[in-house]
Amino acid sequence: MIRVFIILSFIISAGWQTRTSPHFIIHYQSPDRQVVVELLDLLEDQYDRLTQVFETELTQPVNVYLHPDRSSLSKHSGIEDSSEWLVGVAINDTHIHLISPLNPPHNHTRESVKKGLIHELVHICVASKNVTRLPLWLNEGLAVYYAGQTEFRREVPGVLYSRLTAPALEEFEDPDLFEQKRGYALSYTIVEFIIDKYGRDALSAFVQNYPDYAFFGTMSKMQMQLEWQEYLSDNYINPRPLQRWLDYRENIFETNLSPNPIIDYARLEIFTGEDGLFTIKVLDLWGGFMQMLFQRPMINGFHEFRIDASNYPPGIYYLELQQGKRTQIIRFTK
Repeated sequence: MIRVFIILSFIISAGWQTRTSPHFIIHYQSPDRQVVVELLDLLEDQYDRLTQVFETELTQPVNVYLHPDRSSLSKHSGIEDSSEWLVGVAINDTHIHLISPLNPPHNHTRESVKKGLIHELVHICVASKNVTRLPLWLNEGLAVYYAGQTEFRREVPGVLYSRLTAPALEEFEDPDLFEQKRGYALSYTIVEFIIDKYGRDALSAFVQNYPDYAFFGTMSKMQMQLEWQEYLSDNYINPRPLQRWLDYRENIFETNLSPNPIIDYARLEIFTGEDGLFTIKVLDLWGGFMQMLFQRPMINGFHEFRIDASNYPPGIYYLELQQGKRTQIIRFTK
């Protein structure tokens, strides 16, 4: 989440324990004992990766505090954040407060909380690399991208479809409006665009020397914005069709998906043609696995399924149908 800088006044109360590794000190209470070693291993692995990415090294251990819930996190970190996605926060570039992955908020999982921990570690690594404070669109973009928080990326088509105008970088510089403007999702694409267009070395140099745009040729901030907007159009509004869909679009299962586009629900009719294990998966815009809808033996004949897309953000998706060596992919929009 958005990094803040305050004087930390955190007093470890009775019942708190600590465990250390070369670069981290975790403070935890008894219920979290079973997850501490896992988190230390994760942090050390990510430390090696991220310090290489940003060509930096932390000069002192990072203190990580595990909290049982969001209320405890807010109380001890001094952060009042109404964001439903808040699971962690970095303080003074030396401390991380995190909700325990053993008790994730209702809209999170154990894995997404762990990604939140890496998100905050990215902020600390970036701060150690850069003397000048980065704009939110770059700082948060680096954090969501290198934490692998691809759930934000999947929101982007729906965010763009709902807008009347193309996004501008200035929209994502105000901390009070950042989340409202869907800054996490769109900032992910800014970093993705820079890496795709100019490479990781140029991104690293840009982070260290911001706001020098010379690492992108003669590009100014406005030129970068225009190229980013074009990238959004090519990759999120009118993306190239998934190659697997082009390869497996033959209607071998005699399918009918109606309606398509799907508002919330649709009916899928198929003819298996033989007995055997049948699977239906949902793939995202880039062919990444999203959800297993069906996986069980099916007999030869006609079958009907109800497709629930009510929780998917607007965008392009694929259904992948498989039985034995036969595969068919259906493209649908929401």
